Amino acid sequence: MDTPLPPRPAIIAEYGPVYTLRNVARIPGDGGTYLNLRNLIGRNEASNASRVQIEVPIRKGTFRLYYAPLSIHGQGSLGDASTFKDVTFAAGVPTDALYEFRSYRFTYRKPWKTTAGWQLELGGTMKVRDATISLSQPTVSAAEANIGWVPLVHIAGKKQLSPRSTMTFDLDALGGGPGRAIDLGVRANYAIGNDYTAGIGVRTIEGGADVDRVFNFAWFATPVLTFTRLL
Repeated sequence: MDTPLPPRPAIIAEYGPVYTLRNVARIPGDGGTYLNLRNLIGRNEASNASRVQIEVPIRKGTFRLYYAPLSIHGQGSLGDASTFKDVTFAAGVPTDALYEFRSYRFTYRKPWKTTAGWQLELGGTMKVRDATISLSQPTVSAAEANIGWVPLVHIAGKKQLSPRSTMTFDLDALGGGPGRAIDLGVRANYAIGNDYTAGIGVRTIEGGADVDRVFNFAWFATPVLTFTRLL
């Protein structure tokens, strides 16, 4: 009987348009004006989202390095005079808005169990977030930038559908306290030769925080194309 080949490192790229389902903010969290950024920016006024990850299998699990930038921008007008970072923005004036969220992650996971044909892996992710929200009118502007780290639970799964096709998912999540974070991707994949795999799926990102400094909760959905290169 042939000996199975050991797992190989891989680079996985993901790309797709972003649709905003919810994006609300109040800065500072205990005194600013409640802003509906989805209405101000628009539902999908964004550069397309892209992300890349490197997975390195080891004897008892897998390491993953992950970079996921998101930038959404657009122009609208405020229905009422609003304060943001203690700066007053006038109603009815063209207002540029920017929402950026860059995510850097390091994950370790290991085999967990097999159920209903799914090979599940369980682990943890350390996430560094670099977020910015800014508003700008012809005479005033203000921005809130925040960098911090968040530990997340990580779950991944794979189901073999045929010799060349699979279903996969990955989830980083945290709930409780003043905030939450959910990043879930589901894909159907097809192997092209021995070194390449193409996939199509959907990713949803939801979460935010409610603290004195900032209140912000957002929810995005992205149909994605993926491409995997085994090394």
